[in-house]
Amino acid sequence: DLPLNIHRPSKPAFGFFMNKIKVTNCSECHNKSIFEYLEKQGKLSVFNHPIWVEILFQSYRTKKVYFIAYNDGVICGVLSGYIVTGLKLGKVLHTLKEGLVADSDLIYSRILDYVNNFCENNKIESFLASTGRYELSDSSYKVTTKKSLKIKILKSVDECWDVLRSKERTQIRKVLKQGFYVEKDRNNLKYFYNIYVNSMIKKKVSIHSFNFFETMFEEFGDCAKLITLRKDNNIVAGIVLIYVDGSVYHPFHASNGNFYKYKLNNLLIWESVKYCVEKGASWLHMGEATLNGGVYKFKVSVGGEPFDSFYYTNMGKSDNNESYNNSKSSLGGYLLKKFRDNIVKFLPKFLSKSLFIFLRKRTKML
Repeated sequence: DLPLNIHRPSKPAFGFFMNKIKVTNCSECHNKSIFEYLEKQGKLSVFNHPIWVEILFQSYRTKKVYFIAYNDGVICGVLSGYIVTGLKLGKVLHTLKEGLVADSDLIYSRILDYVNNFCENNKIESFLASTGRYELSDSSYKVTTKKSLKIKILKSVDECWDVLRSKERTQIRKVLKQGFYVEKDRNNLKYFYNIYVNSMIKKKVSIHSFNFFETMFEEFGDCAKLITLRKDNNIVAGIVLIYVDGSVYHPFHASNGNFYKYKLNNLLIWESVKYCVEKGASWLHMGEATLNGGVYKFKVSVGGEPFDSFYYTNMGKSDNNESYNNSKSSLGGYLLKKFRDNIVKFLPKFLSKSLFIFLRKRTKML
């Protein structure tokens, strides 16, 4: 096991003391301090809520990481993340999305330096730290820019309906007339998960375990919602929604490929918008997408507004819209991807499922 040398803030494992700024490696009991800092600063989001670290730990036994920066004893920056064993068996430290938050460029830089030092001391090969929409004015670390999208939620369902394109409104009405029914029942989670697995394997995308989904719903409680579509007594599509502090995020959605012609995602997004209105949320976050790719174009077509998200790392390429650990960034990674894409054609479903869960555990999980 990796020795994380976890201590309380009063007993730092190591730190940088300049201008009264001290960064420490904290025990998990201090995730409450991180939550309170984020909430007080108005920077708590559906992405960086410390609950995600606990969900990953319970699902995969990842190593929890919490760092706190103090300025003369007052919290001025935080980092929440986790450590995984990569495909090359080396350790990698990831923050949550928007998992690095601080009061200033100086403190962001101090925390990144601390993370880099921490990795060197604990034989961790690399780190990937997300600062969300905040871009440091100057940094010695390589930066990657990704596109994220979100939908602005108006005050009423009628207002939201009116701003939809006429083509989209027609498509939603058509789906409902074809006998698809909307359900909001967590008991449909297993049916949704099967659709999710089949969809992701078909797209050759790694997947989360069912235990991860169960844990996510348990930890978020009433702030987690599952919306599904039923046709002829069968669940054929669904979307997961998480509500935190005035925003809703849909981390997962999937539909049965046999119903592709109905464009069920349009109805799922519309039901998500209605849920946002119900919760009084200002934004529906749709996650990241490759610029001008198919997913990106769909999200824009349903009202998604693009914005930049920034990641900092101590190694790898920093090309826009490409993760530093993109599987094609090295010959070994490229060959591994080709092997995966070809072998899955010959594996039975249960083995493909196990393979894609294994791959998810070895990469950035959120």
